Amino acid sequence: MVRVTENWLEPQVVDAPRKRLPFRLVAGVWCLAAFIFVQAYNSTLFTYVVVPVNYPLINSVYDMADRRDINLMVRKAGTPDLVISDMNNTGLYTKLLERLNSFPESRCTLASNCIEFVTPGSNNVFLDVT
Repeated sequence: MVRVTENWLEPQVVDAPRKRLPFRLVAGVWCLAAFIFVQAYNSTLFTYVVVPVNYPLINSVYDMADRRDINLMVRKAGTPDLVISDMNNTGLYTKLLERLNSFPESRCTLASNCIEFVTPGSNNVFLDVT
């Protein structure tokens, strides 16, 4: 229904046909989906900013020997244990042997037992040869 008047300042009334309902539903679903995706993206960005960064305990084998706050762990009778435990060693290997002897649970029978001690936030370092 269109009402035409002679005065252009008067509002004209036009009935909205029912054909626009599907377009409105699609637009509503689109806006809702866009809102959900934006919120998910924002929460992901927020976690990247807030989550603490765990830097590696060591960068080289010399860090294992020099740092007193870490616990060195090896597999009992494994290659690193045999090389470090040799009594004729000097220098770096002597320091590593001191690190091994300073922690009572530093020698494990299985590699999986040692790996259980290496958890985020702990100061345990597992040395093995593959």
